[in-house]
Amino acid sequence: MVPKKRKPDQFRSTGKNILNNGGTLPNSVEGFLNDTPNAHLHTSTFTQIQHTSIEQNHNQDNLGRIHIQIRKDLAVALLGLVFERKSDPKIKGRQATQRGIIEEALESYFKRKGLLKENDD
Repeated sequence: MVPKKRKPDQFRSTGKNILNNGGTLPNSVEGFLNDTPNAHLHTSTFTQIQHTSIEQNHNQDNLGRIHIQIRKDLAVALLGLVFERKSDPKIKGRQATQRGIIEEALESYFKRKGLLKENDD
């Protein structure tokens, strides 16, 4: 079956209608192409992602983001430690993540250098 040809503006307007009307979402690609809405969907994926992002941002007020490249041997050792910690049923949560391990190492380093006080956790 060959789909009927559409003008590019038809897709753009259908997309805008989906984002603006929230409750009139198609339930498949075919529904999108044929402009048949699905009345059972109440919120769009965009709305769900937006709410999730707001909640995550609220919890990340005290976080900063850095991007670094490190020596390969250190990266391999880090991943090995993550695997060990995730395999240990006694260790859960952030202690078994790359972030947790790096934060722990940086805290220890900065405390030894006197750049971070003991109660700055």
